[in-house]
Amino acid sequence: MGDGPVDTAHGIAPGDPALWRATLAAASPGQTGAVRAGSRGRGVGELMRPRSRVRSVANWVNLSTPAGLLVAHLAADRPRRSRDGLWIVHGYRPTLPSARAFTLGSVILLRDPLPGPGLDPVGRVPVRLLAHEERHATQYAWCGGLLMPVGYAVAAGWSWLATGDPASSNMFERRAGLADGGYLERPTRAVWGSWTGRGGSPGEGPGALSRVSGATGS
Repeated sequence: MGDGPVDTAHGIAPGDPALWRATLAAASPGQTGAVRAGSRGRGVGELMRPRSRVRSVANWVNLSTPAGLLVAHLAADRPRRSRDGLWIVHGYRPTLPSARAFTLGSVILLRDPLPGPGLDPVGRVPVRLLAHEERHATQYAWCGGLLMPVGYAVAAGWSWLATGDPASSNMFERRAGLADGGYLERPTRAVWGSWTGRGGSPGEGPGALSRVSGATGS
């Protein structure tokens, strides 16, 4: 997602990492890294762009955010509210999925343990990783919430067949930004590329699948 207009409440653009620092500045002493949602101080809504508000509501309605909060309750540390309707959760314990971070609705779950006392749990998460997972949260809103994991599994299977990697040609990961998510872009397998070359348009070679998938990246 591109940058929107400057946030007049804080004098910074929504895509600027300083917005995360503004989020932290709005936290109460007992909620380091979380935005205070009460009537005193700045609330979550003040740090939420209109399109993010739509995403947040959509992910509550399609039940993906409630599902994410339930997973956090069962298998990780307590959720902490962040800007733009997101929740940050540390200490995810189950084996699957094996990624360092994954998103369920507007809930971002990380395997990283909760930082020690006095260290901010939200501000220490890499900004690019958070941006990547936020794009996945938007995908949940567009894809009907709990239907998205089905589509993601199909896209991951396609990517594995094409590249031997579940992310490289996965349209969901490409749109979220491969590099931001810590993924490497792998070439199309030679055998698969030859097959697509025979079945594709004249001039398409082994790398055709990667080029076509690349056109969908954000």
